[in-house]
Amino acid sequence: MATLLAACGDGIKSGASAGDTAEDANIQAAITLLQPFVGVYQLDDNWMGNMGDRAYLSIRLTGNGGISEAALIDFDDIDNCVPAQPSLGEVRKDPFSDRVFMDDILQFSQAEISLIGSNLSIEVVDSFDIDNDENTTEIVTIGATRLAVAEVDLGDPC
Repeated sequence: MATLLAACGDGIKSGASAGDTAEDANIQAAITLLQPFVGVYQLDDNWMGNMGDRAYLSIRLTGNGGISEAALIDFDDIDNCVPAQPSLGEVRKDPFSDRVFMDDILQFSQAEISLIGSNLSIEVVDSFDIDNDENTTEIVTIGATRLAVAEVDLGDPC
C-alpha cells in the first residue's frame, strides 16, 4: 500500500524524476528564485523624484507558472489612504540566467530587481527623469526596504 501511495505523489512537480520536462524544471527554478522577493516594500521617498512621496511595492506569492504579481501602491498623501486599484505588473526570472525582472508597471518598465537582505534594488531606465538631470535614457537605482506587514496593513482604501 505504501508503495502505491508513493507512486501517486502529491501532484507538485519537483525534482528530476522521469516525468519532468525542461519547462517544469524552469518553472521550479523560477519559483525557488522568486520566493525570497515576496513581501511588501516601502520605496525610498524620492522614488519618483519628489521627497516625501510615500509608496509601496508588493511582490505577491509566486504562482504555478513561475511568475509573481507585483503591485505598486502609491499612497494618497492628500486623502491619507491607499488607492483602490494599484498599478499591477509581474516579477519573473530571466529564462537564460538567474536575473529577476519586473515588467508592466509604467514607472518600473523592464526593471531588473535584486535583493540583499531586506533591501530591494530596482534598476530601471529613468524615463521620468527622477534625478532632474534632463537625461531620460540612463539607468537609475531605486531602493526599497521590506516591511513586516501585509498589503492590508498599509492603510484604509480610498
